[in-house]
Amino acid sequence: SGALSLSDAAPRIGHRLGLCLVAVVGTGLAALHFSRWMLPYLTTMALAAPPLAAICWIHTWGRRSPRNTVDWRLAGTLAWALGLTVGLALNAAGIDLALPAGIGAGAAAYGVLSRAVQRDDHDGDVVGPIRP
Repeated sequence: SGALSLSDAAPRIGHRLGLCLVAVVGTGLAALHFSRWMLPYLTTMALAAPPLAAICWIHTWGRRSPRNTVDWRLAGTLAWALGLTVGLALNAAGIDLALPAGIGAGAAAYGVLSRAVQRDDHDGDVVGPIRP
């Protein structure tokens, strides 16, 4: 499957060369005991994706204007980093609720941060707090 994907992505490589390349890379990874790194990698990915999905859902269903890219990037990135950090910290501490806590922390942080700044539609500058 790796050779098929590689030959599809880079047709000039061809299937036979792609097969050889995938075999060499796979053998190298096996020699480096890459399987030892898979569980921590997959755990990190499992804790990273759900907070981001929650933030995207809130952004989409909260009817925020898609033109507010300055708000979205800053608030979304900070909220996702917080959700991931909470999830990783709780997972490292052995707490089973690391995933839902990371989702909740990221979602709550985005809810707060996305309301903290607004975008001036004329020049794209962040203009400060929104007043109720």
